[in-house]
Amino acid sequence: MSTEEQTIWKEKASMRDFYVNPIHWFFTFVTLGLYLVVVYLVRLNTRYTLTNERLIKESGLLGKRVDEIELFRVKDTKVLYSNLCQTQSVRESRSDRMQRKHARRRAFAP
Repeated sequence: MSTEEQTIWKEKASMRDFYVNPIHWFFTFVTLGLYLVVVYLVRLNTRYTLTNERLIKESGLLGKRVDEIELFRVKDTKVLYSNLCQTQSVRESRSDRMQRKHARRRAFAP
């Protein structure tokens, strides 16, 4: 029986958490705004896609990098909600044959 992959959710990275974090403002001030530009461009060119079979992260300014995690490998997920900046962070951890653990954090508008 063959099942087709269907897109469940697709969104780009958000800058909402950037504005309320004082560490980001410190680095922006020290680098005369260059840090803000770099973070903005990186997040502008980062997209997340969730399908019924995998989680896909596409990123890159000049080249395109695609990271995929098959959902059967995901062991745990946590969703944290911040009322202060109206964002959510999603963290997932997995371990594959080599017992590497991966954690991803992403802020997005609810």
